Amino acid sequence: MRKILALTLVFVMVFATALTVSAANGNTENETVEAKFFSKAPTFDGVITAAEWGDPTVKVTNTYKTAFQVDNGSGPLTMDIYLRWDANFFYVGVTSPDTDGQSLPAGADGSWNGDVVQFRVDPKGPNSTGNKDVPFDDAAVRNMALGLLTSTGAEETWNYHGAADFAGKAMEGHKFKFGNAGGVFTWEIAVPHSYLGTEGKEGALVGMSLVRLNAPKDGTYNGWLTWGDGVCGPQDATERCGSNGVKFVKTEAVKPVEVKTSTGSTATATATSDVEYAMFAVLAVIALAGAFWVTKKSR
Repeated sequence: MRKILALTLVFVMVFATALTVSAANGNTENETVEAKFFSKAPTFDGVITAAEWGDPTVKVTNTYKTAFQVDNGSGPLTMDIYLRWDANFFYVGVTSPDTDGQSLPAGADGSWNGDVVQFRVDPKGPNSTGNKDVPFDDAAVRNMALGLLTSTGAEETWNYHGAADFAGKAMEGHKFKFGNAGGVFTWEIAVPHSYLGTEGKEGALVGMSLVRLNAPKDGTYNGWLTWGDGVCGPQDATERCGSNGVKFVKTEAVKPVEVKTSTGSTATATATSDVEYAMFAVLAVIALAGAFWVTKKSR
């Protein structure tokens, strides 16, 4: 019986950690997701944790309904995207496994050509042009690329296709940190609403597409994975969905919970994730079952 309980526990833990969100390709409809609120901004250290960022907004694979992958040797790509906001900034976090090394040989006009995250945010909303095949107004919507230059070790940020006073200029007033640990690349990004033309208020709806480009060590890009389209182009006609919607909600990204201490005072701790709650419940059930079995056996 003890062996059965142990095997059951192992199965449940593996199943819980393997949960993903995905859907079949071929869906030309875009989607709208919620960007949760930061009452406390995360530390920009190249590490994204649930304690600072909460759970991913969307988990993207090349089978996700609004995703598209170009593979010229990159192999399957995946990424977790975290979208957040506060009164001053729009936050973008991306984590993505990498197996072929980090490379971004050139900056400025070449900032897109390597291991980078590139995205567009449309203050007028998703597919504001009325044409999902051309979802962004190039004259008004920022097109930003961010990555770590392998030649200098500097964190490069660049804007393409902006309004005349922004075109070809590095972003201003932003935060960016790249991380590389355990075979996972991390991009932590915060862009001022004043730069994007967005409003930091509850209920705001913006359009967005994001691409994670990949490059092998010492090389240039050999593929990419999109969430939405209109950044790298053009995608297959059957895969065009335009830009996705991102709605700002006041739901806390990381909810503090009150914990009673032994003295009766109240302390604040980070909220436990849904998976942790589920695992706790499963362990409790297994423990109770074990206790019942031991009691029954002792009789």
